[in-house]
Amino acid sequence: MRTLKIEHIMYAEISQLVEVEYNRLGSNRKVGIKCGVSEATISLIRRKSKWPDVSDDIWRKVGARLDYRPDSWRIVETRNTRTLHQYFEDAKTKSWWMMVSSPAGSSKTTAAKTYAFLNSHRSVFYLECDEWSRGHFLRKFAQSMGISYNNTDKIYDILDRIIEQLQVRAEHRPLVILDQADKLYEQAFRQLIPLFNGLEDKLGLVIMGVGHIQKKIMSGVAYQKCGYDEIESRCGRKYLSVPGATMKDVKNILTANGIMDKATHGRIWKELEPTRVMYNKQELNVVTDMRRLKRVAQREQLRLKDRKEERELEMQPV
Repeated sequence: MRTLKIEHIMYAEISQLVEVEYNRLGSNRKVGIKCGVSEATISLIRRKSKWPDVSDDIWRKVGARLDYRPDSWRIVETRNTRTLHQYFEDAKTKSWWMMVSSPAGSSKTTAAKTYAFLNSHRSVFYLECDEWSRGHFLRKFAQSMGISYNNTDKIYDILDRIIEQLQVRAEHRPLVILDQADKLYEQAFRQLIPLFNGLEDKLGLVIMGVGHIQKKIMSGVAYQKCGYDEIESRCGRKYLSVPGATMKDVKNILTANGIMDKATHGRIWKELEPTRVMYNKQELNVVTDMRRLKRVAQREQLRLKDRKEERELEMQPV
């Protein structure tokens, strides 16, 4: 694995992420639990004059826990992100439970992380799931909220602490976004039921995944698997989606990332093979895989950089 080289500009960026988590969780101690470091370390990171006292290894650890990525790629608002942010806002303000089922590369993760970042002061929590057992899921969930636990603690006690912390925030209408929830093992997925029972009308929750999550839940309901009918019912038996990126979205993304030429915009749009979809009774031409768009744009950025370097060499005196 490549080691992230810590440069001084990264101190400020990671410190900003720590400050966001402090706004979300409310104390250095809770941020320390989430980042796997001491309360004192978080205090040092939050004080610019103390940055040199923190080792590069600790900066890397905290950056990794807060998903810090020194990426120059500029994120632009699109129809997808606007739609997802509206889903999140509805779920939060109305304490609704929702399911979002949309293909890979449709900006679900980007939109969720952006919304959580912008609304850290409003009790919004984001957790990217994986192939986790019940215990692993609840421990990761607790850690994301700055809730301490011991490895010997019973999982039901951890779940109780999660519910208690969210109940304390009930007046702020907390929101939890579970990304890639389709990867959770069945026992882990069923922990959403006691979470709902303990926080009905107090918590908004958005369950997100690729198209597989809809098949997984509907199949579980059809075969009467424990918990699936309850979860689908709590989410209104509705699977929300996003349409994709329109030509305007693609042009805005390319422009924001330094690709200005209109002819190049058109060429890239064709290369991405847009498809025609119906969304909210409206027919749209869209690109559905934003990851592919990013790769194509980055390739174009490299071409522009190479051309610039060639021109600079040609202008040098012989």
